Amino acid sequence: MDEIDLSNYGSRDEIEALTHWLKDINSSLSLWALSKLAQSFEESLTQLRDRFGSINIDDTDKALEKSQILSKNFADLQRNLVPFITELDNFCDRYYADLPFNIEFQRVEERHSDHLFFAQQREWLTKLSTQLKKYEKESQRVVDRINQLIASKINSEVSKSNNRLQRGVFWMTMVLILLTIILIFADLDNIVTNISALF
Repeated sequence: MDEIDLSNYGSRDEIEALTHWLKDINSSLSLWALSKLAQSFEESLTQLRDRFGSINIDDTDKALEKSQILSKNFADLQRNLVPFITELDNFCDRYYADLPFNIEFQRVEERHSDHLFFAQQREWLTKLSTQLKKYEKESQRVVDRINQLIASKINSEVSKSNNRLQRGVFWMTMVLILLTIILIFADLDNIVTNISALF
């Protein structure tokens, strides 16, 4: 520690300076961890959105199966993403209050006026949170649209199948009517004889 200049950490005492230095490291690591987690969510969302976009809706069986799997993956991601975005927003809103102070009550970024690392990190995390919200909404729209297209395609195929079935029933009914007419004509002599016997 002898070669490290701790004067920027606002203390006349080496232990206090070290304590403030460790608080700054903690803040830096917290920001780094949050940013990496946010980037991980961003990558997951874009990959999931791209996988949804690659679904071939012409093959409805495979498209439906793949869509169901990806929809479940998206729901799982949203279950973690939405609370993370809320917590990230809350963290960024209250972040300045949590920054470590030195004994002169100077904020960290004021002591390091040559660069505003913490302020820039906060601003970046705020933008990343906004971007994650945007990606989540875009991904939700893609998921909904793909599912609608698959449902529309399946409904169209069911409709075609129903039309074929209805045509089959129509022709079977016509054949039965024709057979009934043929049987009536074939048995017409017997019917006429039975009717004339009654009178």
